[in-house]
Amino acid sequence: LLKDKIDLLNANPLGEQLGVSFNELTGKVTATREEVEALIMALERQAQVEGYQNAMKEAYEEQARAIINQKDALYALTEAQEKHNQASQDYGEKRRQITELVDEGMRLEKEGYDSMSEEMQTVNAKILELKGGYDKAKIAVQETSKTLIDASSAYAQATGEVQECTNKIEDLDSVMQQLADTAPEAGEAMG
Repeated sequence: LLKDKIDLLNANPLGEQLGVSFNELTGKVTATREEVEALIMALERQAQVEGYQNAMKEAYEEQARAIINQKDALYALTEAQEKHNQASQDYGEKRRQITELVDEGMRLEKEGYDSMSEEMQTVNAKILELKGGYDKAKIAVQETSKTLIDASSAYAQATGEVQECTNKIEDLDSVMQQLADTAPEAGEAMG
C-alpha cells in the first residue's frame, strides 16, 4: 500500500525530483516525512493552479462570447438609432409642411378668403394629402422609439455581462497571483 502511494507520487514530475523510494528490505521510505509533506503540498498547489488555469480559460472564453454579444448589441443599437433619427427627421419635415400650410390657411382667412375659395380649398387639400404621411411618420417615430429602447436595454445588459466576465477574470487572476506568491514557500519546504 505504501509502495503504491510512493509510485503515485513519483509519477508526477515533482515527485521525480524528490526521488522518493521504498526500501522493501528495511520497510522504510528514503525521504523524510517533511520532504514527503512538502511534495504533497507542492502537488496540491499544482492541482490548484491547474484548476484556476482551466477556470481562467473558461472565463476568457465566456468573456469573448460576451464581447461578441456586446458588439452585436451595439450594432443593433446603432442601427435602431439611425432608423429613429430618420423617422424623427421625416416626422419633423411632415409636421413643418403641415404647419406652413395651416399658417397659410390662417393668413388667407385673415385676408378675408372664404373657406370655399379656391385658395383655401387648395391649402386644405394639401393638408389632407400630407396628413396620411404625417400619421405614418408619427407611428414610425413611436415604433422606432420602442426599438431604440429595447436595443439600448440589450446593449446595457450585454455590457453588464462583459463587466461580470471581466470581474471574474480579475478575481481569478488575484487568486492565481496569491498562489504564485506562496509557491516559493512550498518549494523551500522541499529542499
